[in-house]
Amino acid sequence: MFEINLSLIVSFLLTGIFSFLGCNILYRIGVRLCMFASCIFISFYSFTYAYRYIAEINDPPIALSIVSAVFMGIGVGVFFSIQTTINIKYPREEVRGKYLAIFAAFFNLGGMLGRDSPDGKRSSFSNYTYLSLGIVQVFGAVISLALVSPTKVRRDDSTVVMSHSADPVVKELANMVKHLVSKWALLFATPYIVSHIGFAYTSNILNGAVFDARTRGFNNIFFWLAKTVGAVVLGLILDHTKWSRRRRAITAVVILALVSNGVWIGGIFNQMQMFPSGNIGHFHEKPLDYTDPAAGPTITLYAFFGLFIGIFDTCIMWFISLLSDDFDVTGRNVSVFRGLQALGTAVSWVMVNNMSISTLCYVNWGLLLLGLCPLAYFALVILRNNTVPSEYDVDMEFAELRTPSYTYKASSEYYL
Repeated sequence: MFEINLSLIVSFLLTGIFSFLGCNILYRIGVRLCMFASCIFISFYSFTYAYRYIAEINDPPIALSIVSAVFMGIGVGVFFSIQTTINIKYPREEVRGKYLAIFAAFFNLGGMLGRDSPDGKRSSFSNYTYLSLGIVQVFGAVISLALVSPTKVRRDDSTVVMSHSADPVVKELANMVKHLVSKWALLFATPYIVSHIGFAYTSNILNGAVFDARTRGFNNIFFWLAKTVGAVVLGLILDHTKWSRRRRAITAVVILALVSNGVWIGGIFNQMQMFPSGNIGHFHEKPLDYTDPAAGPTITLYAFFGLFIGIFDTCIMWFISLLSDDFDVTGRNVSVFRGLQALGTAVSWVMVNNMSISTLCYVNWGLLLLGLCPLAYFALVILRNNTVPSEYDVDMEFAELRTPSYTYKASSEYYL
């Protein structure tokens, strides 16, 4: 268990660091090599576990786990930083929610397919799952070589995605440091961090500690499916351009507040029922199976946590897309988001190993409430119907390069 937790923390910390550097790396070597290298690094992690299970190495050297975690952290950090930037800046705003939903569907489909074997044992299917994942990841790396540079991409309304080349390394690093202490980063830092801070609780306790192996795999199908549903539903709302930006933003925050508070209140009640003493040891001796009537409420709650995370991620990414029309500025904002999100995930694994279950639930709920405040402030106070006020802009040096992704009609139907 120590080995697993250490490797996960190392992986998430490196994900955070290389998320900060992701778009800087993109400017240096291009989108093709970035995506290719990140997928290859991620595949190394899968191949490492495939080797361990196929060779039946029960006590692998801890160095092997750490090295594979390093590759995983670097690959995931670069991949998600670049992928998110592409996902929110390539499409026009009217269809941006749809593109976020499409990515969520494919991403979560991978989570559903990568579940444990149905018999709950380490069968040949389970042993070769990591090998299959590694092969798919290598295939994805090869496919990524067909990507077109952002400087050559034009939207269907003829606007350019990225209209200039990269800055020198020193200047770009200075811009990243400036973004870390910018108004946007300070405003959204809390929601960035808490967006995944409950990840360790849901996977390690709510699903991992209560159920047997086949039920954990069964539960993950509904978790990832619910994530997709959350992203799709919110994406459709965010693409409803008959509403103003402000009205859509307020609606998104209200939905997020209702769902997120609901799942954490449900988590507290579930903890009182399943872990009244705060001890999970009895589940290690006799874990629940999905055929057990007592498993139903916890499985349902776990699925709703997936719905909550899908809505939270989509809401934040759409908000980031509104902050600037410039690809570079968006890339830096995304890098800050993904970096702080990975940091919050690493903190969640530390918390889950050093807090009682009841304390963990209340702390996570409190952090969530804290994270909702900046999002509500942005939607209610800062955001206007057509723009984000210029006094909040974090990087005016690119003002002359920005081309609005589209223009609102001057009609009363677009106002709240």
